[in-house]
Formats: sequence, C-alpha cells, structure tokens
Amino acid sequence: QREAILHLLRVRFDPTGPALEPIAEGLAKIEDTALLQDLLVEAMQTEGLDAFLERLRDRTKGRPEER
Repeated sequence: QREAILHLLRVRFDPTGPALEPIAEGLAKIEDTALLQDLLVEAMQTEGLDAFLERLRDRTKGRPEER
C-alpha cells in the first residue's frame, strides 16, 4: 500500500526532486494496514503534497515507531 500511495501522489502532482522523500520516510514507519488504507484514500482526496504530509504527520503523531 505504501507504493500505491506514493504512485498516486506522483501521478496526481508530478513532483520533482526529493519532494516525496519525507512522505516515503513517514510511510515506511507504518505497519498498520488500516492506517495505510486510510492514507491511500487521503492521497486521492488531498489538495497537495504539503497537505498530505501534514495529514500523515497528524495521523502518526504520538504513535510508537513500528519498525
């Protein structure tokens, strides 16, 4: 699901350079499949990469690192 999220963001926003790196790093720490599924939906609906990154950080705030 991580790759699907990143692919969707690439297709929607055509980022250049390292724009997806912080998102990929955040996703790599998540093992909860339900959370990844929710984030996939968020990737479909988000207004932009910055908004998605903010949501990703909000959704994972306070969670212990799972890796």
